[in-house]
Amino acid sequence: MSLLFGLSVRGSLLLLMIIALDWLLVRTMRAWGRRLWWGLIPLAFLVPVRCSIIPPVGTPPFFREWTDIFAPAVSGGDASMAATASGSLPSGFWLWLWSVGVGIHLLLLVWKTIRVTRRWSRERLSTDAALLGLLEDCKQEARVTAPVGLVVSPAVPTPVLLGWLRPRILLPFDLVATLPREALRSILLHELAHFRSWDVPLNWLYALARAVHWFNPLAYLAAGLWGRFQEEAADESAIRWRKEASGKTYGDVLLQTLKQTNGGLAPFGALAIGESITHLKRRIKMIRHYPDRKSRPFVAGIITLLLLALATLQPARAGGDDTSAGTKVAVVAMETWLQGIDAGNYVQSWRDASVRFQKAVSEARWQTAVGQARKPYGKLRERKLLTAGRLSELPASAGETIKGDFVFAQFEASFDSGIGAIETVTFEKEADGNWKAAGYFIKPGVR
Repeated sequence: MSLLFGLSVRGSLLLLMIIALDWLLVRTMRAWGRRLWWGLIPLAFLVPVRCSIIPPVGTPPFFREWTDIFAPAVSGGDASMAATASGSLPSGFWLWLWSVGVGIHLLLLVWKTIRVTRRWSRERLSTDAALLGLLEDCKQEARVTAPVGLVVSPAVPTPVLLGWLRPRILLPFDLVATLPREALRSILLHELAHFRSWDVPLNWLYALARAVHWFNPLAYLAAGLWGRFQEEAADESAIRWRKEASGKTYGDVLLQTLKQTNGGLAPFGALAIGESITHLKRRIKMIRHYPDRKSRPFVAGIITLLLLALATLQPARAGGDDTSAGTKVAVVAMETWLQGIDAGNYVQSWRDASVRFQKAVSEARWQTAVGQARKPYGKLRERKLLTAGRLSELPASAGETIKGDFVFAQFEASFDSGIGAIETVTFEKEADGNWKAAGYFIKPGVR
């Protein structure tokens, strides 16, 4: 669940930054450039990819690697129990609750989509030669080569684009009968702008992000703001393709369309040209400022890369050298603890370990497991520190994390057997301020 909440926080922070950017640049930058960073939001909510600025040498071992060491003696269940012990509700409860919420949202999404698809797939495509010719002219202006169907029906509440693999533009019959050709051209260009900009698949990504993060109000806000933005972006594209200097003619068409359709609700999943009066005012304001806006592709690209970096890059959490005083103290304690293991004092090493360590494995099991792990190597010749880092959490079982103050270090060791090894040690700072062993893992390394 920690991964889910991390994604939710990351997506929310990116959304707030983009809202601020849009507020600052809405009057000077066209929607084409701003669309680049709006496309990052669902990815930030959904894609669990983070890149360390400094590639780590290793991953904190803790319970995941304990299972490898203690496999002959300790079951993974014991380690998992220690990793998730707390006084709160079990993590399985939250996972179950989240899964139920996601399932309900996805079922509703699929059901509504199927219902709309079945309803409008039965409508016959228009055979009006003049209207189809106008559509082809608009497709050429918008550089759309995919086949796009056209449906004219009294049941259509407002002009919309429906579908992606088999796209259809739905037009109200009264609108087609009363609007002049140039006005219909504006409407068709608006809907084709949605298709060319991949707004339909992006809508699905936003819907999926909203379903996965159903507990986060900002995921709903993101989907709502994206819906407003994509309409403004489609308006802008239609004005550009019409080669209007001011956009006033297109604005008049938008007002006339809304007046004739009375702001009717579009089918679920469709992209409509008409909407509420409140949002329409924002679009009209955007159209009025269209001549003042510039594409600014360089600025858009730089901002998008910076946002992408903020969303995916993170400081190295393991493998980067940490020279803080607390880390140095912990490394000294590690070396002393390892000397006890070198001398075969396995029982004492268990007694000197942290409470969490002792709960995860009994003294007898530790003595047997560490003895078996160290036996093939023989007597220690030399040990030197490779890297050390301080961590505030460690991975546990089932995607959970353990909070605390930890130091993670790797040592390169050589033995009389001639076998080299990499020892990974994790120490935890306990309530009394002392550093105690919380994990140990050894694997063959360089000779």
